[in-house]
Amino acid sequence: PLVFHQFIRFVVLPINVLFAMLQLVRYPQEAHTFIWVAGTDVAYLLSRILLASVAFVGFLSYRQYAYGAILGFAVLNVLYQIAVFLELFFYACALASDMNALWYTLYTQGLWGSFITALIWAFILCVYYHKRRRLFGGKKQ
Repeated sequence: PLVFHQFIRFVVLPINVLFAMLQLVRYPQEAHTFIWVAGTDVAYLLSRILLASVAFVGFLSYRQYAYGAILGFAVLNVLYQIAVFLELFFYACALASDMNALWYTLYTQGLWGSFITALIWAFILCVYYHKRRRLFGGKKQ
């Protein structure tokens, strides 16, 4: 049952840190298009790096903070998807002349798939680590 945990620890978390760092380095080159979302994106990338790193280090010795960091990491992804959707929604509302153009714009951005994926991934992580919280010094029920 810990194979999934090993996959998260040695594959998912390091890859997330690496990709977030690459996006953060590349971000200033791409930010000129949507300068109004720069704060959200930079905060998300920094938080993602921090939480994934803390979870990785905490998983090495099964510390309690690793449990909190991985759950925070899962929730952060869902909250970011909601924030991006709302930012794009309000931006599209300001530009769209009718609601059909608005929903088409939101649909073509692929936000629905990203949100559903983040939600499913967060659910899986939360259920998995909630059941194994005793590994991290959590209370027994």
